Amino acid sequence: MKENFIHNVCTKARIYLFLLPFLLSKSVLAQNACGSIDPAGNASQSGLYAEYYTGYWYGSAADNAGRSAFFTNRTPAIRRIETTAAVNYAANNSWGDLYNGGAGPAGGTAANPDNFSARYRGGLNIPTAGSYTFYLSSDDAGYLWIDGDARAQNPSLDNANIKITGTGTEIASGALTLTQGYHDLAILYGENTGNNYLILKYTGPGVTTRTVVPSSWFCTGIRSVPTALTYAPATSQTTYGTAGSSVAPTVANGNSPVTSYAITNAGSLPAGISINTTTGVLTAGPTVLPGAYAVGVSATNTYGTAAFPSVYTFNVYAPGCAGIDPYGNPSQPGLLAEYYKGYFADQPGFFTNNTAYPLNSTNNPARIQRVETAPNYTTDGAWNASGLALFTAGVAGGSDAQPSAFSARYRGRIYISTAGVYTFYLTSDDASYLLIDGNATAQTASAPYTVNNGGGHGTKTVSGTAGTATAPLAVGWHNLLLLYGNDPSSSYLKLEYSGADNNNTQQVIPTAVLCTGIQSVPTGLAYSPGATTYAAGSTASSAAPTVYSGNTTPLTYAITNAGSLPAGITINPATGVLSGNGTVTPGTYTVSMSATNAYGTAAFPTVYTFTVLAQGCTGNDAGGNAAQSGLYGEYYTGYFGNTNGTDTDANLAFFNNNTPKLQAVASTLNYTINASWSSTGLNLFTAGAASNSDAAPATFSARYRGRIYIATPGTYTFSLNSDDGSYVFLDEAATATTLTIASATVNNGGLHSSGTTKSGSKDLTVGLHDILVLYGQNPTDSYLTLQYAGPAGSGINQQIVPTTVLCSSSSPRPLPVTLTRFEAQALGAVVAVSWTTASEQSSASFEVERSADGLVFTKIGQLAAAGTTSQGQQYQVLDRAPLSGLSYYRLRQLDLGGAAHYSPVVPVQLASSAAPRLALAPNPTTGRVAVQLVQATAQAATLQVLDALGRTVYQQALPATATQEHTLDLQALPAGVYLVRVTSAAGIATQRLVRQ
Repeated sequence: MKENFIHNVCTKARIYLFLLPFLLSKSVLAQNACGSIDPAGNASQSGLYAEYYTGYWYGSAADNAGRSAFFTNRTPAIRRIETTAAVNYAANNSWGDLYNGGAGPAGGTAANPDNFSARYRGGLNIPTAGSYTFYLSSDDAGYLWIDGDARAQNPSLDNANIKITGTGTEIASGALTLTQGYHDLAILYGENTGNNYLILKYTGPGVTTRTVVPSSWFCTGIRSVPTALTYAPATSQTTYGTAGSSVAPTVANGNSPVTSYAITNAGSLPAGISINTTTGVLTAGPTVLPGAYAVGVSATNTYGTAAFPSVYTFNVYAPGCAGIDPYGNPSQPGLLAEYYKGYFADQPGFFTNNTAYPLNSTNNPARIQRVETAPNYTTDGAWNASGLALFTAGVAGGSDAQPSAFSARYRGRIYISTAGVYTFYLTSDDASYLLIDGNATAQTASAPYTVNNGGGHGTKTVSGTAGTATAPLAVGWHNLLLLYGNDPSSSYLKLEYSGADNNNTQQVIPTAVLCTGIQSVPTGLAYSPGATTYAAGSTASSAAPTVYSGNTTPLTYAITNAGSLPAGITINPATGVLSGNGTVTPGTYTVSMSATNAYGTAAFPTVYTFTVLAQGCTGNDAGGNAAQSGLYGEYYTGYFGNTNGTDTDANLAFFNNNTPKLQAVASTLNYTINASWSSTGLNLFTAGAASNSDAAPATFSARYRGRIYIATPGTYTFSLNSDDGSYVFLDEAATATTLTIASATVNNGGLHSSGTTKSGSKDLTVGLHDILVLYGQNPTDSYLTLQYAGPAGSGINQQIVPTTVLCSSSSPRPLPVTLTRFEAQALGAVVAVSWTTASEQSSASFEVERSADGLVFTKIGQLAAAGTTSQGQQYQVLDRAPLSGLSYYRLRQLDLGGAAHYSPVVPVQLASSAAPRLALAPNPTTGRVAVQLVQATAQAATLQVLDALGRTVYQQALPATATQEHTLDLQALPAGVYLVRVTSAAGIATQRLVRQ
């Protein structure tokens, strides 16, 4: 017996374990068939989802549609799950306390509630397939749906399976053939007054007596068509010519996966807007014309299709909304609107004789300037609704709700995607005028107007056309100007258009085709860098300029001050590149120029400077600056000479043993009166070098160093006229470590008055010769001139030595180090300059210099040296912004005494690719700045903004486009100086930016 018992238990356990997965799967299937969530979005459970409302729904409207909407147009006072009982409210007190002391949805009493309604939703589990009859007992109105409209938000009363419309207790039935499993169920019930009953019974397979539907058959889960569809974000911004897409939508799918998506308003959208029918992702292709497009989407599941209007908007902006607006701010979509106090009375000059200020400006708070969409003010209150409190701002009379006696000007441009004839419509009360192109950018507008709706009048629409059949309005940007004025009382203004871009449909002009920047004559022309220095006999060129041209091409350039420049300075009229050739004599030349586009010519004075040095004038002066025309001057306190009228005890070492108070390059030595020094910018008294005053400096000394260029060999006579002592040293005597009076070419030493001239002669070869001039002044007068005369055939008669033959740098000296290696190597977009020393003697630092022509060098990097050492040293400097093509590098070594020495020059050939050019406007800026990048070829780039400490405060990847413009919003950055840097394979471009 015991063994049989154990055997039976084990057998039953094995059977149960075998069936368990099947039973569990059936349970899961049954639950899923009911629907996974209830109408509130919560997980489904046994019972029905119940909502109780105040009021009698059937009596809420005269028609069935209105009655059904009762439940979706109101908020239920109670939501709960009816889990413990069937639909069997057989007594007045079966509902629980719906009265709740007057705070519940029902009137009457807790024991007998009235004037309330209820909605029950969920699923009904049919255990056995077959024919069923359901009986609904109701007092008052009761409706029942199984499947069909049971899933609808507003089920059709006409399609209900059971309908009870009267008052008092009624019983109605409905017969259905149902499959096994869950079916959708909805019951609407309403209690007016009197008794309140609601009972649901059935008969069916194996049940012949009306029986209350058991609570175990009910489930709160619902199945329906999709009930909600959203995109996040719900808008996108793209530019005409590029594609844009949405993310996939989020869908409340009614417990049934979405099987397909579709656009519901495709007929009113461009063909380029499409939807992925599987994922719901929306796409606007590159052919979609500029505009704003609201897209409706439908979603379909097993239970049907639901439509969701205007769930996503594509904003396709016109290309090239760049440059600056009339206030100098970066352009943006829309129109620049300005509001003025008073009625302009059809006088366009009103706007140029008055000033519009930003709202709340301290200058004049009674003016407003802002960026807007196209005007669409169709009621008096529309202005205030858009944020324009015109009365409060002091611009208008009347009130903010009904402004009057004000005027407005709207400026910018409109983009046309398809050439053709366009009609523009102006509706206004009172005067309004529209200009497309023509004199839309004139200081004061004038006829002919595209639309003339002038004069005082009520609301009236006037139209006009732009373009003709033979001369259509072209593809691209067109300037737009709109003037409007209101003279009491109504204020109405609307701007519309129709044409090929919108299927000739009259509509308000969309913001996407408008831009606040006006097309005008060129503005903001600049060169970067803005100057070049080169030696006579060689050549130099600028980079191409950057310029804002109102998005119009081509541009032509010209030099406007050519009459005052050497013939060797020219311009490429197509590119704006300036060039100086080898015939230009030494000097400084400032170039002014003009740029011309389709809208006219603009002049830009002093935009570039050529500095031409004496032939061979290269290197750095004694102060470490790039060589230039003139002599490097140093000014000291005290008189270096003797005071007994002779030169025998002049202290020539004075200049090495003292520190100068002032250093400056002197173009010539031609100081003929006391005030000559200060008139050339040398304020010696202020600098502490001289006594007395700047206008009459006294008791000071000066040293001038550099080189002089000799074009014709022969004997040259140098003359010094000074008060007091002065000397001239040439060639080796000028660079000797220890000076002697005997080696001076000209000795005008001692104390003496002005008019004392001494001369000396020396044979000189062609080329540069070192020159040193020493001068000292002991009260009272300060007088110094340096003259020379050349041999026959040189054309040099007695004259002041001119700037054009002087150079501020001295001849290079050999390095006081043993240099075993010096090389420069191109490594992609950088040049690595490296060198090795075997030993160093009193070496302070190394400077790396670069040149485009091998003559004029500029410093690009510096490293500290080892001092004095017999050990080998290695150094390297990276040139991260090298010159394109052939360039030259050399070392400038400084010893501890300040003397400079130079290495041999080495060439480097970099792959020829023009470095990028960068322009910023406006600069300085209050926060928003337009960035224009021009590259010879399309290269991807990185844009960075660096603060004063070199930290990156903004970074953006730029596409591979030859010419592009972007707007930076730097309003979050504090005021200060920043560096904007663009790096690409072509090189590096930088611009200094001031954030105010």
